[in-house]
Amino acid sequence: MAKSLILVEDHLQITEPHMTLVRHDFAYYYSQAPFKTFMVGNVLFIIIDAPVTNNALKEVFSVYELTRLPLPPWKQIWDPYLTG
Repeated sequence: MAKSLILVEDHLQITEPHMTLVRHDFAYYYSQAPFKTFMVGNVLFIIIDAPVTNNALKEVFSVYELTRLPLPPWKQIWDPYLTG
């Protein structure tokens, strides 16, 4: 598995240098990554959906919860200034 991940990463660097693998831990690919299998003759093919991302987006970032605050209608805010 380690060699396969290195080969995929090397292929990305050659063909799409701005892209990189999101996950480098083996446990993800063994337990969570979606995959498909099929056979041709006596050869078993295993295709793993490996997530990739842009290099600029690979850094960890925080997600914050936003709370919407309703604003009063525009006319109520500006009416005193427009009619005054």
